[in-house]
Amino acid sequence: MTREHHVYTRHIDLQQRSSLSVLANKIQPGTRVLDLGCGPGVLGQYLHEHKACILDGVTFSAEEAALARPYYRDLAVADLEQINLAEAFALRQYDYIVCADVLEHLRQPEQLLADCRDLLAENGEVLVSIPNAGYCGLVMELMQGELRYREEGLLDATHLRFFTRQSLLRLMQAGQWSVQSLETIDRPLDESEFARTTADSLPPAVMRYLLAQPMRWPTSSSAVSGPAAMPLQPRPMRCWRSRASPTRRMPASPPTCTGPMPASSASRTS
Repeated sequence: MTREHHVYTRHIDLQQRSSLSVLANKIQPGTRVLDLGCGPGVLGQYLHEHKACILDGVTFSAEEAALARPYYRDLAVADLEQINLAEAFALRQYDYIVCADVLEHLRQPEQLLADCRDLLAENGEVLVSIPNAGYCGLVMELMQGELRYREEGLLDATHLRFFTRQSLLRLMQAGQWSVQSLETIDRPLDESEFARTTADSLPPAVMRYLLAQPMRWPTSSSAVSGPAAMPLQPRPMRCWRSRASPTRRMPASPPTCTGPMPASSASRTS
């Protein structure tokens, strides 16, 4: 039995720091944007209505495409691991290529990133957001012998790859992307999918350690990158990730964990 496709409904509120709001703020008005894995077009709608950007996109389902199409010049319905981007968007160059919470759904995210190189304009950037598998809520569940997939979030049932801050940077560097910036997006545990996770069974010293680690909440981390280590001109790319920040002192009994999301940025030389 095939799993029914889940449509991710999100919105952009610049008053709240989320992966999409961070990415949207990085994009300059009137620029050319390729939105890979655009879903129902949440980012595209914002960039179209507020920044007059020229947008192309790729989404997986016809249902999502119907919602997104009004905001995109061209919109392909395709599997990102099968589409030939160079053919689908031939002769086009982009100031920004966005992979917002997309790479974790792919078997070979490094190949998609490699395919982006020829579509970047001079000084173009790749913007990436990705979930942090080192988030304290997930670590707490693992320490209690639990690993439960959800419909959305860090343990989304469709996630094929998992990243921490260091493994995200290795992915970018292995693909000859120069990471220009890495940002975090913090979110308290009680606002995450792990809100019901109890820390009662964990020693206070363990909780102190978890809360002190740079981790992010299970939505996404962002990075900006551009082409980086080959004999040609370097281009920029940015990535963002979130992490959990220790915002409270540890009381005598284990507290509710607070944690952030990861973000980062990078550039590559093609």
